[in-house]
Amino acid sequence: MFKLDGMDVKESARPASRATKSRHKSYGSGGDEQDGVQVVNWDQQAIKSAEGLSKNKDFRSAAVYAEVKLAEALNKRTLEKKLNGEDDTEGNPDMYRTAFCIHLLGELVGLSGPFGKVLHTIREEVCKAIYSEYYAAQKEDLIFEQQTFFSALEHVEAEKEELLGEKEQFRQILEERVEEIDKIHGNIKDLAKSLAQERQEKQELQEKLEKTESELKNRTGEFRLCVDDLKQARQALIRTSDDLKELRSRNTEKSKQLQSLTQEVAALRKELDSVAREKDQIQIATAGSASKKELDMAKQTIEELEAKVTKLSGADSIQAARSLTPRPDWNKLKPFQADQESQNVEPPPKTDGSTRSLAQEVVTRLKKSIGELDLAQRDLKHLRQRNRNALSLLNSDPDPSAFAATVLEQMQLSSKAAEGKASEEEKDAAQLLPSVLGALSELSQGSVTGSKKEHIFEPFGVDGNIPRFLRHTRKLTFTLPSKAETRALVSEIWSAKDEYDGLRTRSSTLMEYTFAHFLERFGSNTDMIAEEGYKLFLSLHCYSSDGDVLMFKRVLYGEISEECHFDFECLMAALMQEIQGTLKDQDQATIPKADLHSVLGSFFPHMDKTAVGQMKEALDLEQGGKDEVEYMLLFDAEEGDGEEDGNRGAFLDAVKRQYLQDVASYSGRLKAELAKVEQDDNGFAKLGDIKRIISSFDERKTLDDVYMYLARGAHLNSVADVKFYEDLGEEVEISEFVRNLSSKLVRPSEYYVMGAGGGAGDDSGGSGGGGTFMTEPELA
Repeated sequence: MFKLDGMDVKESARPASRATKSRHKSYGSGGDEQDGVQVVNWDQQAIKSAEGLSKNKDFRSAAVYAEVKLAEALNKRTLEKKLNGEDDTEGNPDMYRTAFCIHLLGELVGLSGPFGKVLHTIREEVCKAIYSEYYAAQKEDLIFEQQTFFSALEHVEAEKEELLGEKEQFRQILEERVEEIDKIHGNIKDLAKSLAQERQEKQELQEKLEKTESELKNRTGEFRLCVDDLKQARQALIRTSDDLKELRSRNTEKSKQLQSLTQEVAALRKELDSVAREKDQIQIATAGSASKKELDMAKQTIEELEAKVTKLSGADSIQAARSLTPRPDWNKLKPFQADQESQNVEPPPKTDGSTRSLAQEVVTRLKKSIGELDLAQRDLKHLRQRNRNALSLLNSDPDPSAFAATVLEQMQLSSKAAEGKASEEEKDAAQLLPSVLGALSELSQGSVTGSKKEHIFEPFGVDGNIPRFLRHTRKLTFTLPSKAETRALVSEIWSAKDEYDGLRTRSSTLMEYTFAHFLERFGSNTDMIAEEGYKLFLSLHCYSSDGDVLMFKRVLYGEISEECHFDFECLMAALMQEIQGTLKDQDQATIPKADLHSVLGSFFPHMDKTAVGQMKEALDLEQGGKDEVEYMLLFDAEEGDGEEDGNRGAFLDAVKRQYLQDVASYSGRLKAELAKVEQDDNGFAKLGDIKRIISSFDERKTLDDVYMYLARGAHLNSVADVKFYEDLGEEVEISEFVRNLSSKLVRPSEYYVMGAGGGAGDDSGGSGGGGTFMTEPELA
């Protein structure tokens, strides 16, 4: 609907162009069509209002007819307005009644005779005065109709009242806006004053800023120097704190060891004192022959006497006793110079004066004294060696990786000298090496299992760069243990170490605990500790093709972290869970070989296909080509002894050797990449650069894992500390970072992945090896 000249009109009823009748048109015509648009004039309105009224034929008198019809029309319109609820105030004109009156006047024109033309003209003029042009209809069924001027005036008056009301509203709004404008003007004045003050303050602050900038330039150099000093001090504090923690953690253990070794040293000193007293007695018994000079003189005299005795015993003209045979000068020999009364020594035996008998007696006693003195010197030397070995055990174990590098370098030098490819200096250095390196190079698994040869060699010595369980000076002789005995010893040390570390606040290294294990078994017997230590040392190199022995060896020498031992146990538990997840029946003891091969392929998705193929070959070798695999036997660590189970453990050993190879390779490549990071002259690199190296090296590693690697290497307490120091551009020493990082587990991310069946009970969902405690590096 829309309003047109105060009337409501439907949108669909709006014409294309508004058409109006001319004022010169005759008003006596009925409805009309103008250019296809329906219009209604007053005559049609009058006819409509006269519907149902009396007809002319019903009356004989025209005057009566006109009077009755006029009354009916007026009464009818009054009733319609009441029914419609319209205003019917008396005296107000009505559009339909007016139209009926004009219509009735037209009928009377035809009955007026000679006055008809005059009345017709009057009617036309009255119509022009009363009716306007065509306006929009008030009803929806009509488009345009003629309306009276008073009707239009009513609409205008109504609109006038509405406009007056709107005018009053606009006046009130205008007054409010004027008040707001006044307020705004007041605010503008206040703001102008504030702006002037702020400009003055800005100028003052600008002057202060220039002064501050000048002071800042002067302090920048000092600040940079302070930052460098602070970084160095922080690094020194961290290192000192680490050393202090390590010393405090070792204090209890060292005190116990020191106490036991002190007791042992005291016992050795008592034994040394007793030997010294025996030595003194022997010297007294041998008439002061303990002096080297006197001993040499005595030996020379014995040789002369033996020559004379031989000469005398072969002569036929020798005389009896008391002959004029020349006697030795007793004052020069002085065999019994000691004070006999104070020392309670037996007086020299009496002789019959025979030179031969006396010489034989002197020779016999001197030989006995010299033998006892040599024995005492050997015992003293042995005690000194034991004392030296015991004192060497007070020093801590060396860095495992440094010891392994030293042994490897010495073995290469020894092999080079044996092949004749060494220089003169290298040959001289090779001759000084201990013979244990030769035994280490010659040993092989085939020769050991074929014979029970006794090995005799010199140990490494007692220097501080030698592990404590290998510190010894005397030659050792023993038979190398078998492979089964070596595996049993390795398993025993692993189990005992878990209990040992559980009772202490600080976990010991495998090299430190190996000595503690032997010390607990053999007490202060350093010879047995060294013998068992060298048996283990040579066996680890001899049986390194075995997975368990190889893992122990690499952890002992610091090539991989000790956590690899626990991580591999978790890996095998996850593999068993994955296999059991594919079984249809929980009590099923076998699995088809094809299904097991499929499990291996999906469990190690990122492993080299050749390595997975080797695991499958080991599986076929252990199971003897069976189609149904008894999977529980695959996780039995015991090796077979007979012909039927001689290949038992081949699959487990293949998985372990491949795991160790992957971990060692990953760790070595990561260290090589970290060595390429941009460093300053002191070997320091920024945490941000190290972070980019680790992230680009292993794309599967999450950002949280990278931050935890940084926290471990930089020796920070949390990931938040790493982010804080990274934003500050903190630098760390790259060699110390690598050493701290290698102290815990370092291996590829998502090394194994558990499927939906096997990982249903795992908190990590479908990736049992990707983001659990087995891969997250612990904080330092």
